[in-house]
Amino acid sequence: MFSLSFFRNLMPYDVGPWWKYRHEVKEEMLRVGSKPGDILVRRGGAFLYGAFPFSDFICYLTNSKYSHAAMVIEVNSKDILIADVDQKGLRRQFFEEWTDDMRGNDFAVLRVNDPDIAVRAADNARKLIELDHGYDYGFAQRKNQECNFYCTELVCWSYMRAGLKLCDDTKIEDLPNWKSWMFPLAYLEGIDPRAGVWHVGSSKSGILSSPYLYVHAIMQKPKIQTKKPLKKELI
Repeated sequence: MFSLSFFRNLMPYDVGPWWKYRHEVKEEMLRVGSKPGDILVRRGGAFLYGAFPFSDFICYLTNSKYSHAAMVIEVNSKDILIADVDQKGLRRQFFEEWTDDMRGNDFAVLRVNDPDIAVRAADNARKLIELDHGYDYGFAQRKNQECNFYCTELVCWSYMRAGLKLCDDTKIEDLPNWKSWMFPLAYLEGIDPRAGVWHVGSSKSGILSSPYLYVHAIMQKPKIQTKKPLKKELI
């Protein structure tokens, strides 16, 4: 079927404002000691049908400065590898690639206090990449690894399989800025508003409300602040 995405495909690829800083920021990430299992949260640059600013809408809907989450799965002296889910599906990316469509003034590196659990979660995410799933446009919470995933689901599911429930899910209709006029649009897209979803959120709900996480670093353009308390920094 003909789609507005046709017009998006005719346009040059639009990298975000972080793209020119990608090597510098990666070096800072290595300097502050990125580790497998670290959770990266940022504002994305995703569009639906080539026109609708989906990432901005998620930020509005969840009352959060961040729309997207991913996980560090491997770190060496030169590279950081990320497990990520975007509209192309679940894939492994170099950190520099992950910044291509990043928006916003900063992103956060979150870490759990138990390094063994973090390593197991990274292993779980790595195994999912090998299964090569697509993107879950229905935002249905999955109970096994044979299904498609969305970004925050990848993070929360990987940690849950490692023995740690980061946060509770939230019904879509209970998200902070959900409005009644959104119900027919959700059903039209095959999304059940009564379904529970994991989201980045804030100190009140979502990943950022987790008592098991702290902010290891806030990465900014071009400076960095480290070891900031989660509750004060990300409300």
